[in-house]
Amino acid sequence: MITDKELTEWLTDLNHINADEFDAYDNVSLFMVKLQSVLLITESSDHPLSEAVNRIIKNNYQRFGYL
Repeated sequence: MITDKELTEWLTDLNHINADEFDAYDNVSLFMVKLQSVLLITESSDHPLSEAVNRIIKNNYQRFGYL
């Protein structure tokens, strides 16, 4: 079993895909949004994993000019 910290680190590393690799980036982005939905249903909003996923999604939105 992995810890929340290890999972958070893996998610952060996974997100460092080059945006030029659009299919991979699109798949990772979709995974993050789905994970966020599951976490919102199953965990409290202040759960460390929820906070990490929200931060990653927000960073991506800022990175690509959506925010």
